[in-house]
Amino acid sequence: MTTGACKCLVRKYCTCHWQRKWNITDSGRSTYELVPTVGQKPQLPSRRNTAISFVWILLHESNLHRQPYRLSANTPQLCICGQSIDDLEHFFLECNQHDKARQKLTSDITSVWNDSENSEKCRISVPLLLAPAVNSNLSTSDCRTILSCTFKFLQQSGRIL
Repeated sequence: MTTGACKCLVRKYCTCHWQRKWNITDSGRSTYELVPTVGQKPQLPSRRNTAISFVWILLHESNLHRQPYRLSANTPQLCICGQSIDDLEHFFLECNQHDKARQKLTSDITSVWNDSENSEKCRISVPLLLAPAVNSNLSTSDCRTILSCTFKFLQQSGRIL
């Protein structure tokens, strides 16, 4: 057996072991819902602040995920718009502070969706914005385009999450 073949077998074994552990562990479930397969290199934006915000969101560590017990507060934080609790759903889909950027995001993603192989109606959701690859009906190119739209929205929001 060659060294290269040996390395390949070890890598395959380690990835399978890592995937098994990832499937059964209790920790990281919010991230698991977005990234169920280990060993995949994530697409990240070129702008550092946007990349950091995106990774924090995936790891469930952004300011939008802060729970009252983590902030030592008695009530959840309200968004700066004053309309709702500042969470991912509100930030990406509802906050009136980002209406213009959201309209562009929605339009671009709907266009990608309609041009894809999907027969279903496009439903913009946080999982679609953060982990489009989980949807098996989208091509790799479609997933990259959706993530690029999400990155642009994060950048245009001007928020550091």
